This record gives sequence, C-alpha cells and structure tokens, in this order.
Amino acid sequence: MEFYIYKNFWAPIREEYVYKYMIIGNIGKMRYISLIISSIIFSFGHRANNILYFTMYFFMALIPAIIYKKTGRVDICIAEHMLNNMVVVY
Repeated sequence: MEFYIYKNFWAPIREEYVYKYMIIGNIGKMRYISLIISSIIFSFGHRANNILYFTMYFFMALIPAIIYKKTGRVDICIAEHMLNNMVVVY
C-alpha cells in the first residue's frame, strides 16, 4: 500500500515540481531547449539504462513538458503523471 501511495501520489508531485516547474521555469527563456533538457534529466532520473527505455521516458516527459510550457500549470502535469502511474504501476 505504501508503494502504491508513493508511486501514484508523492512521486508525481515531486517529479513534476522538479522537472517542470523548477527546470523549465528556470531555463524556460530558452524555449524548446528547456523542454528537451527537462525530458533528458527526467529519463536519466528514471534510470533509463538503454536506448529503448531512454526514448520511452523521454517522450513520456516531453508531452507534459509541452503542456506545462503552453499552460504554465504544473497541476495538469501532476494529474497526467498520477494517471499514467496508476495505469502503468498496477
């Protein structure tokens, strides 16, 4: 149960706050570069140890990064991440 709560609640809040709000928010003036940097860091943060996993995590991070860049709302990214984890984790 603790694993489920962490993966579906706390991890998305922490990760989206760091990868979207802090990274894109701080280097956001570089427009699209900030989305790529954020997605690369997200991929490495999920221990993507081969090209397949790296690509998968990169695009899983890029979509909410674009959403954040367009809306400026990290809560939408958190909700998307929570929904994704609920589907994938269990």
